Amino acid sequence: MKLEDPFVKVTGFDRENLLFEVRKPKDKMAFISSYLKDKKDMSGIIYASTRKRVEACYKYLKKLSYNVTFYHAGLSDKDKKKNQEDFIYDRKNIIVATNAFGMGIDKSDVRYVIHINMPKDMESYYQEAGRAGRDGEKSDAILLYSTQDIVINKYLISQSSNKAYQLVKLQKLQTIINYVNTNKCLRAFILEYFGQDAEKNCNNCSNCLDDYEKIDVSLDSQKILSCIYRLDQRYGTSTIVDCLKGSNSQNSKEKI
Repeated sequence: MKLEDPFVKVTGFDRENLLFEVRKPKDKMAFISSYLKDKKDMSGIIYASTRKRVEACYKYLKKLSYNVTFYHAGLSDKDKKKNQEDFIYDRKNIIVATNAFGMGIDKSDVRYVIHINMPKDMESYYQEAGRAGRDGEKSDAILLYSTQDIVINKYLISQSSNKAYQLVKLQKLQTIINYVNTNKCLRAFILEYFGQDAEKNCNNCSNCLDDYEKIDVSLDSQKILSCIYRLDQRYGTSTIVDCLKGSNSQNSKEKI
């Protein structure tokens, strides 16, 4: 652009008003229902990875009498526009959507963004989570995940015939897998990923706020691996567990 001595302003990635949480609930829908109990009048976005999951979550919340709508690429243009405007203009305070929703949405009072499934990379997650709390007020960014999310994302990546593309996407996926499994400060993890210095503890994420204790399980791990090896790596989890527990079941006695 041949600018001469332009004014340059660089802002950081930190959103201090956002509380970052990572949870692995047995029942994601039950978690969401419990979370929303005292937030019925607040605006929020719930992201799901597929149209089917979007509609399932929408129906679940609607059945519980939440003021909810939904959005995905399979809707007609008319329905997409209506549902989007219902959310923007507060006719509906919750929207369940795929990542097709959000670009250009100017709604400052979104109090929470929940991801039902683990996104495919950190860039997508941070962009979508960042739609919460644009007015600077305290807001929540919650990521719910399961091991099945990892399997699905890896499968989708494998569908590409471009090996170089696959490699890049798998590396990005590994980053967010590391994020959901880290015990360090979540905010620090995000900021460091984007090349920004961060404090070790932010006291505003689930890892910093949760009360947990580190336990050395090296010996237990060695016992498990030894049992698997001694059984010629031929048996499933239940058999391994029975053998380690010294179960009286016929199956474990035969293996022992």
